[in-house]
Formats: sequence, C-alpha cells, structure tokens
Amino acid sequence: MIVKFLRRRAVSRLLVLVLVIALLIGVAYTGMIENHFIYFPLSELQADPSRWGLPFDEVYFVTQDGVRLHGWFVPGENNFTWLWCHGNAGNISHRLENLALLHRELGVNIFLFDYRGYGCSEGKPSEKGTYLDAEAALTSLHSREDIDNSQII
Repeated sequence: MIVKFLRRRAVSRLLVLVLVIALLIGVAYTGMIENHFIYFPLSELQADPSRWGLPFDEVYFVTQDGVRLHGWFVPGENNFTWLWCHGNAGNISHRLENLALLHRELGVNIFLFDYRGYGCSEGKPSEKGTYLDAEAALTSLHSREDIDNSQII
C-alpha cells in the first residue's frame, strides 16, 4: 500500500513537472513568435514627400534606450502639428498619399516617423519599443523651434 502511494505521488509529481515544463516552453515559444505575427516592418522606402510636391525635413532622433529613428516633418500653414504614429505594417513611405491628402485638406504640420525596425529606423520592433519610439518622437517635436508645442495633436 505504501509502495502504491509513493508511486502515485511520484507519477503526480512527474505529471506536474511535465505540465510546468510544457507551459514554460509554450510561453517562451509564444514570446518568440509573437512579434512575427504582430509587426510587419518593411525597410525599403518607396518614395518621400517630394514625390507629392511636399517640402519636408528629414529627421533623425534617438529613443531613451539609444535606438536611432527616422521620420519626416512636413511644414503646414497653421500652428497645429499632427504627430503621426503609423500602423504595424509597411513604413512611412506607404502613407504618402494619405500624408498629401491630410496636408492639403487640414494645412497642419505633420511629423510622420517610423518605429524601430521600420523604414530607415534602426532596431527591432516590440511593444515596449513602440511606446519608447512615440515618446521620443514627441520629445523630438518639442525640441523644434518652428512649431507651437501647445498645439501638438
């Protein structure tokens, strides 16, 4: 009877150990492939705002964790500045038609940048990185003397 009890206990411990290991492997695997299913960066720029006849400044800035990012600042006709954080696929060159439309219709300054790993920006995309990238883009805008910092959208 004691032998049966010890065997059951050993089997239970072994089963728990196998389940814990499987769970840890599953979590690690999910973490490794998560970015593959969420982020779709393209590094090659197809064009720049001049293709649509827009003047622009090529902007490079650095995040808190030292990643160098790239963007375009397109000056507008009024005091508002639109900070544009694009979606999870492509890069800023894939937004040029929308950029031209917004610029023409709203007349605002537009700062469009690429997250880490997209376009000419260094690094590898991640959720934490997108937050750092957006904060760095806002900080970069605040350093400009040609815009009203209280009018950033």
